[in-house]
Amino acid sequence: LVRRWRNLPVPAICFTLLGLSILLYCCRIVPRLFAAHYSLRTGNSALALIESALFSALHGKLLWSNFLQTVGDMRELCPALLLLVPLYGISPRPETVLVLHTALVASAALPLALLAASQLRSPIAGLATAILYLAYPPVHAFNLAGFRSESFVIALDTRTGKVRWK
Repeated sequence: LVRRWRNLPVPAICFTLLGLSILLYCCRIVPRLFAAHYSLRTGNSALALIESALFSALHGKLLWSNFLQTVGDMRELCPALLLLVPLYGISPRPETVLVLHTALVASAALPLALLAASQLRSPIAGLATAILYLAYPPVHAFNLAGFRSESFVIALDTRTGKVRWK
C-alpha cells in the first residue's frame, strides 16, 4: 500500500487528502449542529425560514415562505437557494438543510485549494491553505450559528477564481 502511494503524483495525494479533510470537517460539525437543533439552541430563525422556502419551492412556490416578517428576512431568500431544492427533495427535513449548509461551507475549501495551488505553484501549499480554512475557528462559528445566505457567497466567490492576490 505504501508503494502505491509513493508512485502517485503529489497532486493526486493532495486532492485525496483534501477530500478527506472536507469529509472530516462535515463529520465533526454536523453532529454538533444536530445537537443544537434538537435542543432548540440554533439561535436564529433563518433555519425555519429557509426550510419553509425550500419546502415551498419543492411544491411549486419559488422563494416564498410563511415566516417572512420583515425586510431583513427577505435577504435570506437568495435565488441561489433554488440550487438546493433538488437535494432537499431527497429528504425534506430541517436536518437536510443543516447538512447542505455544512457541505456548502466546506466545499469552498476545494476551489480555495486550487486557487492557492496555482498562485503558490505548489499543490501542498494549496492543501495547507484549504486545511487552514477548514480549521479556522470563525468558519466553525459561522457554520454553527445557523443557516446563512452568506454561505453561498463564500462558496461561489471562491469558485469564480476572481480573488486577487496582492
